[in-house]
Amino acid sequence: MGAGTKLMAGVGVAGITIVGMRGMRLYSMGNKLQISHRARVSEVGLSGMTLTIDVVIKNPTSGSLTIKYPFLKVMLGNKQLAASEVQNADISIKPNGATEINNITFRLTTMQEISIAASLLIPLVSGQQVKIKAVTDSGVKFLFWHIPFTEQEEIIINNPA
Repeated sequence: MGAGTKLMAGVGVAGITIVGMRGMRLYSMGNKLQISHRARVSEVGLSGMTLTIDVVIKNPTSGSLTIKYPFLKVMLGNKQLAASEVQNADISIKPNGATEINNITFRLTTMQEISIAASLLIPLVSGQQVKIKAVTDSGVKFLFWHIPFTEQEEIIINNPA
């Protein structure tokens, strides 16, 4: 093996090692992200109900991260009520920082409400709190890929009246 071949092999191994270490670090940082949700019913009427959710993503690490715009699902028990639009956008989160994504709006139509009236609408109209689940899917950007992560949180909603 010539000196040039050994040098190229060494550079290749070093490059793969550095990329692998960065990937592992980003994977670890992605697992440390803290995601919380705030939900509110912004409208209830004959045509349907509007549910608005804000997402707060906190990065408690010393490194900056770039994530894909989160995809959000709203669940009642095991049933999916609604899902957000998919957006091809990146969000940067600074070290020891947070970012907020506000006013993700879900419109539940009257036909959807009929099927969930007993477990969602009737308690809300009668002034009771209802527990729903927000599921956030995203990914930490790494080179040409995204390291996926999912966060679930049970949140309580009240009637706006």
